[in-house]
Amino acid sequence: MVPSNVREGYFARMLVRRALRSIRSLNLDIRLSEAVGRQIDHFQDIFPELKENRQDILNPVEVEEEERERVICQYDHSLTEADWAMGYRFDIVLRGSKATPFEADHRDYPGGNS
Repeated sequence: MVPSNVREGYFARMLVRRALRSIRSLNLDIRLSEAVGRQIDHFQDIFPELKENRQDILNPVEVEEEERERVICQYDHSLTEADWAMGYRFDIVLRGSKATPFEADHRDYPGGNS
């Protein structure tokens, strides 16, 4: 099962995002991919297919982790004004390998128009 926007893939993506949100809200100092890796190590004797499919399991988790790290805004309750506006903090990178993609940059992505 690969995280996607349809059917079981959507469920996988939501599960990974919920886990990432829980890790962040609990202020845990662990990456989700590391926690999943530990679970694979723990259960691999009972479920040998976990060991066989380790990278196939970890790769989508790592991709989702990286995508969540690139989120450009987060809700901030301290900035919210009741009955007026929800507060968000933006983190936009303008240059370099971690630059935030913008709509005008569509030409730079596979399938984009030149």
